[in-house]
Amino acid sequence: MNASDVVGYTEDGEFFCPACCPDPVGMTPVFADSEWDYYPVCGACLEQVKDVGLTCYGQEQENLRKFLSLLHDKRQARKLRVILSSPNAAV
Repeated sequence: MNASDVVGYTEDGEFFCPACCPDPVGMTPVFADSEWDYYPVCGACLEQVKDVGLTCYGQEQENLRKFLSLLHDKRQARKLRVILSSPNAAV
């Protein structure tokens, strides 16, 4: 992916992926090198566009989301408890 590739369009606070964009004329393009606090979601197809960069805050939130999703999976939560309770966990 090139930094100048258009990965979507915005208008009035609404984001659209290139496939769902009704008419890109007059809309603001979103480029692949742009940074967001979250991955934008297309207002038409509701797909998350992960071709943009995340700010530091966005990266922290994405890591937190992944961590919390691990805790919802009981098997993964058990593995995590075992890892955290091991004597080498403080290293």
